[in-house]
Amino acid sequence: MISALVRDEDFRNACNEQKNIDEILLELINHTKQGNYAAAELCAEEIIESIRVIREMQSIKREHDKLVKLVENLTKQGIEIELIKKYG
Repeated sequence: MISALVRDEDFRNACNEQKNIDEILLELINHTKQGNYAAAELCAEEIIESIRVIREMQSIKREHDKLVKLVENLTKQGIEIELIKKYG
């Protein structure tokens, strides 16, 4: 499902962030069951950071998709334009 939400070049990083969320979520649950709320809070902060990173990748994909659509529309109108991607 992540593949449809991020650019191909961000897919591996998004999967790593999702894996991080899944693993830390289990830690968070264990910490709360044990009453270790300080550690649980740290886990929650890490989860939120991973979510923020994935959301940023989603935002980048949305903007990229808009740009691609614009280029396609301009091309249909006979306006030649080249899309240059910046990596990094």
